[in-house]
Amino acid sequence: MKILIAEDDTISALVLRKALEKLGHEVWVEPDGARAWDLLRGQQFRLVMTDWMMPHLTGVELCRNIRERDGRPYVYIILLTVKSSPEDRAFAMAAGIDDFLIKPVDMGELVARLEVAERMIALKDQVASTPSTVPPRPSGAPELGRILVANGVITVRQLDAALAEQLRCGLRIGEILCSHGWASEEDVARAYAEQVNLKYVSVRDYDCVPEAVALIPHAVAQRCRALPISFTNEDRLRVAMENPFDYDAVALIERLAGCAVDVEVAAPHALAVAIGEAYDVDAGGRRWELSTAV
Repeated sequence: MKILIAEDDTISALVLRKALEKLGHEVWVEPDGARAWDLLRGQQFRLVMTDWMMPHLTGVELCRNIRERDGRPYVYIILLTVKSSPEDRAFAMAAGIDDFLIKPVDMGELVARLEVAERMIALKDQVASTPSTVPPRPSGAPELGRILVANGVITVRQLDAALAEQLRCGLRIGEILCSHGWASEEDVARAYAEQVNLKYVSVRDYDCVPEAVALIPHAVAQRCRALPISFTNEDRLRVAMENPFDYDAVALIERLAGCAVDVEVAAPHALAVAIGEAYDVDAGGRRWELSTAV
């Protein structure tokens, strides 16, 4: 595999390069973040191992640049760092980091991370060439606000006020309603599920089946905002998601699980907490990001 190491510590880069070359990989080293980005734009690397702090462009900024590109094969990114707090990891993952290696790098840990990277790259390539089994977003769906009014969650006056505010600030209608306390995230998520003709699931009320959780790594669940819940009678995997129309995420989960999935809608914050509990990690806070444009 062709690997780029973006690391300004000469000794660390040399040790890592020798270890990777001994494992049979083709390795390039660049100590400057901006020059590493130039290399990436001109050549195809499938794995990037980058230090957090580098001259001219940090590892996290380099990651953001990579993720903003369209039409390129997936690049797996491992962040080399001494920063290991949950806050640092959450910040890096939000930028698109796939995995972490704490410096100084343990060689056994390096081999394990590379095996994961190779599997994930192969899965990403399969996902890119395989259509998902999830049905397309229905056309002509009713407006979210009207569903909330019909369900008695908000009044017509509150909806009109929220729509007027939406014209001024451009925020999603659900986010506006929640900010005023006129509806809860659960109310909006339930209405959204009705809007797109999918099932709503209150993840607060479920104890996930361990066998289902074991199929999907925590990093994938967190990145895809997806919680494996249980299995249906047809041996399909039930998955709660914030955005059920993230087709790449659904296809990746199907590949990892080895079966088709039934996608259900969950409220964003409750979903983040439930993922943390299912994988026994701190979920942290989540802002509203439900992906309806209504």
